[in-house]
Amino acid sequence: MTVLGDQSVPKSDDAARPADAFEIQIITDPGRAEELVLFLTHAPDGRIKPHVPHYTQAFRNAGLRVAVVVVADDLGEVRIKDIAPFCDGLILRQNGGYDFAGWAHALSRIDTAETKLLILANDSMFGPLNDDDFNRLIARVRDSSAELIGMIDSAEQRYHYQSQLLAVRGAGVVQMVDFLAGVRALPTKKQVIDAYELRLHNAFAAAGLSTQALFPIPAGFTGNRTIAQWRALINEGFPFVKTVVIQALPRRDWEAEVTAHGYPLRLIDGSLDLLGGAGGGDRVSDEKKSDIAAVAAAARADAPTRAGSAWRSPGWRHDGPLSNTFKRGFYRLMARLTGTIAPAQSERYKARAERRKRGDGQLGGRGRPSRVGAERIEGALAFDAAKPNVLVVSHEASRSGAPILAHNIARALSVRYNVTVLALTGGDILESYAEVSEQVYHGKRIETRQLSYEALLRRFTRDRSFRFAIVNSIQSRGVLEDLSRADIAAVFLLHEFASYIGDPKAFEAAVTLAPEVVFSTRLTLEAAFDVALPDRTPFMHVLPQGRCLVPAAPKAADETSAASVYARDDEADQLSALMRPAGTKSFVVMGAGTVEYRKGTDLFIETAARLVSCSGMDHVRFVWFGGGYDPDTDLRYSAFLRDQISRSGLEARISLVPATGAIDVAYGLADALLLSSRLDPLPNVAIDAMCTGTPVFSFAEASGISDILIERGLGVQCVADYLDTSQMADKLRALAMNVATSDELSARVKTIGEEAFNFGRYADALIELGERAARRKAHSARDEATIAEAPSFRPDFCSPEQAHSMSRPKLARRYLRTSQKAGWARRPEPGFNPFLYAEARGADYDGASAPYADFLRAGRPEGPWLQTVIDASEEVPRASDLRAALHIHAFFPDQLRGCLDRIRRNASRPTLYVSVADDESAGLVRKVLRDYDGPVAAVGVVPNAGRDIGPLLTHFGPVLIQGHDVVGHIHFKKSAHVENRALVDTWSEFLFEHLLGGDRGGAMIDRALRAFENQHRLGLLSAADPHVIGWTRNLRHAKTLGHRLGLDDLPCYFDFPVGTMFWMRAQALVPFVDLKLEWGDYPPEPLANDGTMLHALERLFGVVPASNGWETAVTRVEGVTR
Repeated sequence: MTVLGDQSVPKSDDAARPADAFEIQIITDPGRAEELVLFLTHAPDGRIKPHVPHYTQAFRNAGLRVAVVVVADDLGEVRIKDIAPFCDGLILRQNGGYDFAGWAHALSRIDTAETKLLILANDSMFGPLNDDDFNRLIARVRDSSAELIGMIDSAEQRYHYQSQLLAVRGAGVVQMVDFLAGVRALPTKKQVIDAYELRLHNAFAAAGLSTQALFPIPAGFTGNRTIAQWRALINEGFPFVKTVVIQALPRRDWEAEVTAHGYPLRLIDGSLDLLGGAGGGDRVSDEKKSDIAAVAAAARADAPTRAGSAWRSPGWRHDGPLSNTFKRGFYRLMARLTGTIAPAQSERYKARAERRKRGDGQLGGRGRPSRVGAERIEGALAFDAAKPNVLVVSHEASRSGAPILAHNIARALSVRYNVTVLALTGGDILESYAEVSEQVYHGKRIETRQLSYEALLRRFTRDRSFRFAIVNSIQSRGVLEDLSRADIAAVFLLHEFASYIGDPKAFEAAVTLAPEVVFSTRLTLEAAFDVALPDRTPFMHVLPQGRCLVPAAPKAADETSAASVYARDDEADQLSALMRPAGTKSFVVMGAGTVEYRKGTDLFIETAARLVSCSGMDHVRFVWFGGGYDPDTDLRYSAFLRDQISRSGLEARISLVPATGAIDVAYGLADALLLSSRLDPLPNVAIDAMCTGTPVFSFAEASGISDILIERGLGVQCVADYLDTSQMADKLRALAMNVATSDELSARVKTIGEEAFNFGRYADALIELGERAARRKAHSARDEATIAEAPSFRPDFCSPEQAHSMSRPKLARRYLRTSQKAGWARRPEPGFNPFLYAEARGADYDGASAPYADFLRAGRPEGPWLQTVIDASEEVPRASDLRAALHIHAFFPDQLRGCLDRIRRNASRPTLYVSVADDESAGLVRKVLRDYDGPVAAVGVVPNAGRDIGPLLTHFGPVLIQGHDVVGHIHFKKSAHVENRALVDTWSEFLFEHLLGGDRGGAMIDRALRAFENQHRLGLLSAADPHVIGWTRNLRHAKTLGHRLGLDDLPCYFDFPVGTMFWMRAQALVPFVDLKLEWGDYPPEPLANDGTMLHALERLFGVVPASNGWETAVTRVEGVTR
């Protein structure tokens, strides 16, 4: 077997094929949808099973868009007319690989960029049996906060969700797309189940995503509910019955149940003609007949006459010794009975019997936790009923960075709260946790992911409520889902670089679950954007951790003796001899950390070589403390370091020694600490060195320490450019040559360290975030009511597909669920930016409510968060007197005629400047422009560089800003990176309708120009986009351009013309033209879909005018959104 992530698939010689190796035809593209159902059905001989249209139409009636994938051996035989009226998209696919391969192949052809809810379904169930239960089920899916929602879970083989009906939401959509991207078409159903169905749940749990089963298995039940408890499921409100159950049972066993719910029997009968009914028939293979026989045996157990059967008795549900003995015997019997008719089922029975032999009655996986109980350790601090309770979660209790930070947090919070510490796995500072808290729970987990913490949390929340939780480190992310379900607000502390962990997407999943997220440095936050997070929100913060006190290690019996004191003195003497040999006046540079590439030990050596080669540097010594240097066995790194030292002639000037227990002595002996790391958030060695007054030198963009030094005025002295060892050597040389400045620098560094890493202030900031998260959670119902009752709340704008099928309270709840999620947030009304409101209101917004609810209750205060809205319903003005120009980048000239039709809706006729890619396109454009009844200034052939921005700024820019008052800019989109043509067309239609006009918008150019006439400080007018979008992956490019534009302090949150189409006052455009960008300055094609100079400029078109004092506004056309 070849293992791909968590998916085990056969090698190619086992007949596995790529999921996209089959013929596929897109009959009807489903288009863009926030809520999408992907329904797969097999059409024998091209015939659609009669129960399928009823099923798909039920989804549509519930307000979901449905794409049906019909798999068949011969696509030419598929009876399209029988299914096309009952779906919104239709895809035909050659049969192969079962449901997972079919979903994977079809989904690769569907654009899900806007999809917030994706449901995967297949035709293996009859139903919905009735509308009421089905609508309630869909409502539960919509109301769920989980990213993966299974209808039915199962503990057969391993804990998993059955795949006949699955839903994913939010970040779960991306995770599902990624999961399916690794799917191959496997030849047998069992292989598909083993490789994909059984592993899907764990893949989501491993990514830190939340999961929920709507109809969970009862305690102790280890069978398949859809078969053994099908009737009970219907009574619980699950409005389906498996087709195989109907096939397996006599009609008398199911007909009354089905007809009682009003389900048409003709649908079952018609489908059974294609599937084969009870007893089989010519259509049923021998393998299928065996499966049906096995199902029949299990399904009859749910008949009323068998209600008292053994597996439904109380004794069956508990795994005591007697029960395990009975179960083992029963499963061995069932294994023998099913050995010939259903070998796969027989193997499962054998596995269950073997587990009972070992006494392993409980299965692992989320929702089925191990029976090994958590250990409670009594804390040294007494419970105080007058104090609120808080929870501090650490992934382990080892004597290392993150657990030590959790210890210090617990100690600081214990002054104001009863602190419970939860250590998910073990370690040697559990007792130290107990010394600073009221109680400690040791979770006794083997590892921190994929397991449910619900039962564990319930154990210590039974008798008390928790105000909030501090969850420390990405390794603790598995607890976030269950904290959310327990209604405990969490502050999530992230110290790691997303690129340095095995699953970067865990960042996005975890951040989605946490109400407040704290990154220890700017670098870790920005690194998360590069590989994981889609964008920033006001609920993400950068807060350097305070200096930690290391818990004392347990002392052996003789450690308090005089001998131990002498031993430390002896180590101090050894350090002194090493770092400052007798009779020398050395300038000592120390480094510390594990000897590895990330820590930059080679850069430490390279800097040493550069420094000692300078004149007057004979007294310089370098000493590195840390384990891992073993050049005789570590041939990947250490051996090269030894060679580097030898070839640089540094043997007498540099020492690499093991870590010392007297590191504080080393700080006192060193003149400087060189932090040579390539990437290191906030290393404790640098924090400790600064707080003891040892000057620290570091590389810019490599550590959060560099940011602190730069912010506090020591950048010139102590921070070199990224990995520039020559510059670093110069900075160390300046200090080594001027010892008189050493004391002054030491004092400044010590002051900065004590201020920047004050743990009391750090703890207070965490408390403030925890309290506001708790208040926001407590106020959620009030926020929902405030928003639902506000006339300004526009569901048709922020949730157009649900606006007419859901009540305003539900729409408000839907808005609130996504309003704080990076990459998913939308605006509740045109012109309002909730993230900008949260930031710009400052102290007037305390974070205790959702930003929009706070805005409404504050009386809709004016500010940069609320743009003027030019509505298409306003009276159409006369033609404008302003000198207006419109630049059209017609890279796709076939769309120009439609553009001119929109312009003719207006009385105004802007002067046209049209850019094209070649002479042939220029000829076509000139021909079309003959019909334009306004001025045409130029048709210019431009290089294929800079997309639409290059022609605007580099080719036409100087002319546009000199001879015109207002400049419009549009371009024709085809977005080759987006496969869904409907998505691009809808976006273009949205922008053109809002900026030019059309059937819905009317004369939007006239309205835009009138706004510029009436508002003399109006600098930018763009379309009212419903999405809340920030810098995403473009901040680095924006900083470079911003500096050239005279804007070094870029805002976190802002508005900009999404799609780079707008009207701008010529004066506001001047700074961009003055950049004097040349064609070679633009990135070459093909262009990435984000993270380029052009995407940064798109955002700066909104940021720069606002920063220069210009006002901005948006246009709004009723019924046109995206």
